[in-house]
Amino acid sequence: MPADDYDCGIDLTPTVARNSRITVRQCYYSVPAKFIGTKVRVKLRANELWVFDGRKVVARHPRLTRRYTYHDILDHYLEILLVKRDAPSC
Repeated sequence: MPADDYDCGIDLTPTVARNSRITVRQCYYSVPAKFIGTKVRVKLRANELWVFDGRKVVARHPRLTRRYTYHDILDHYLEILLVKRDAPSC
Protein backbone atom coordinates (compact mmCIF):
# COMPACT_ATOMS: atom_id res chain seq x y z
CA MET A 1 0.00 0.00 0.00
CA PRO A 2 1.26 3.52 -0.73
CA ALA A 3 2.55 5.59 2.18
CA ASP A 4 0.53 8.70 1.17
CA ASP A 5 -3.20 8.98 1.68
CA TYR A 6 -5.35 9.34 -1.41
CA ASP A 7 -6.79 12.84 -1.63
CA CYS A 8 -10.43 12.47 -2.67
CA GLY A 9 -11.27 16.18 -2.68
CA ILE A 10 -11.83 18.47 -5.65
CA ASP A 11 -9.50 21.43 -6.30
CA LEU A 12 -11.18 24.68 -7.37
CA THR A 13 -9.93 28.26 -7.86
CA PRO A 14 -12.72 30.78 -7.22
CA THR A 15 -12.18 34.55 -7.07
CA VAL A 16 -12.90 36.31 -3.78
CA ALA A 17 -15.74 38.80 -4.28
CA ARG A 18 -15.80 42.32 -2.85
CA ASN A 19 -17.94 41.12 0.06
CA SER A 20 -15.06 38.80 1.07
CA ARG A 21 -16.87 35.62 0.03
CA ILE A 22 -16.26 32.88 -2.48
CA THR A 23 -18.93 30.93 -4.32
CA VAL A 24 -18.49 27.17 -4.43
CA ARG A 25 -21.23 24.97 -5.86
CA GLN A 26 -23.87 27.71 -5.38
CA CYS A 27 -22.98 28.22 -1.69
CA TYR A 28 -21.12 31.16 -0.16
CA TYR A 29 -18.17 30.98 2.23
CA SER A 30 -16.26 33.83 3.89
CA VAL A 31 -12.55 34.39 3.31
CA PRO A 32 -10.20 36.86 5.07
CA ALA A 33 -10.67 40.35 3.63
CA LYS A 34 -7.07 40.71 2.44
CA PHE A 35 -7.83 38.25 -0.38
CA ILE A 36 -10.59 40.36 -1.99
CA GLY A 37 -10.15 40.37 -5.77
CA THR A 38 -7.69 37.47 -5.86
CA LYS A 39 -8.05 33.82 -6.78
CA VAL A 40 -7.67 31.30 -3.98
CA ARG A 41 -7.26 27.54 -4.09
CA VAL A 42 -10.11 25.58 -2.53
CA LYS A 43 -10.14 21.91 -1.57
CA LEU A 44 -13.74 20.70 -1.55
CA ARG A 45 -14.23 17.48 0.38
CA ALA A 46 -17.32 15.53 1.38
CA ASN A 47 -17.79 17.26 4.75
CA GLU A 48 -15.61 20.36 4.66
CA LEU A 49 -14.07 23.06 2.53
CA TRP A 50 -10.51 24.36 2.93
CA VAL A 51 -9.26 27.65 1.48
CA PHE A 52 -5.53 27.97 0.80
CA ASP A 53 -3.09 30.82 0.24
CA GLY A 54 -0.19 28.91 -1.25
CA ARG A 55 0.26 26.00 1.17
CA LYS A 56 -1.24 27.79 4.16
CA VAL A 57 -4.87 27.11 5.13
CA VAL A 58 -6.57 30.49 5.62
CA ALA A 59 -10.15 29.28 6.19
CA ARG A 60 -11.99 26.05 7.00
CA HIS A 61 -15.73 25.68 6.70
CA PRO A 62 -18.20 22.84 7.04
CA ARG A 63 -19.58 21.96 3.63
CA LEU A 64 -23.03 23.40 3.02
CA THR A 65 -25.61 21.14 1.46
CA ARG A 66 -28.40 23.57 0.56
CA ARG A 67 -27.97 25.90 -2.40
CA TYR A 68 -27.65 29.67 -1.84
CA THR A 69 -26.73 29.34 1.84
CA TYR A 70 -23.94 31.22 3.63
CA HIS A 71 -21.29 30.29 6.17
CA ASP A 72 -19.43 33.28 7.57
CA ILE A 73 -16.62 33.52 10.08
CA LEU A 74 -16.82 36.99 11.61
CA ASP A 75 -13.05 37.25 12.14
CA HIS A 76 -12.66 37.44 8.36
CA TYR A 77 -14.31 40.87 8.36
CA LEU A 78 -12.20 42.51 11.10
CA GLU A 79 -9.80 44.10 8.60
CA ILE A 80 -12.71 45.82 6.86
CA LEU A 81 -14.05 47.23 10.11
CA LEU A 82 -10.65 48.57 11.16
CA VAL A 83 -10.20 50.68 8.02
CA LYS A 84 -13.82 51.82 7.61
CA ARG A 85 -13.75 55.63 7.27
CA ASP A 86 -17.10 56.45 8.82
CA ALA A 87 -16.70 54.13 11.81
CA PRO A 88 -17.05 56.01 15.09
CA SER A 89 -13.90 56.09 17.20
CA CYS A 90 -13.99 55.12 20.85
